Amino acid sequence: MPEHEIYRRLRERALALLKELDLADASVSVKTKVLLPGEAIGQPGRDDFPLFKGKERLIQADFMGAPGQAYTDMPGPFTGSARSALELPLDNNYRRAVFVAVLNAVARSANSFFCKNC
Repeated sequence: MPEHEIYRRLRERALALLKELDLADASVSVKTKVLLPGEAIGQPGRDDFPLFKGKERLIQADFMGAPGQAYTDMPGPFTGSARSALELPLDNNYRRAVFVAVLNAVARSANSFFCKNC
């Protein structure tokens, strides 16, 4: 499956951001874990949310203390550098979810870096 243009652009910008922050080649641990529905959205008092009924689960990546999340029907762990996660081939739902979760975590971390008083 060819990579969609949006993923290509996101990958390029995220890798450029890591380079700008001087973290592109750093050995940064990125871990994903499957969140239970209660951990993901709390106890909303209703059980009609897709996360409670469906096959999808929410995974969470941690990049330098910043969390990033993504939904997937193929949850699984990943440990490696942010660069290696962002360079994964996006040929299945597991890899796409890791990519999105790590992308979100990197963006959140960068926001904290650039916007200390926001």
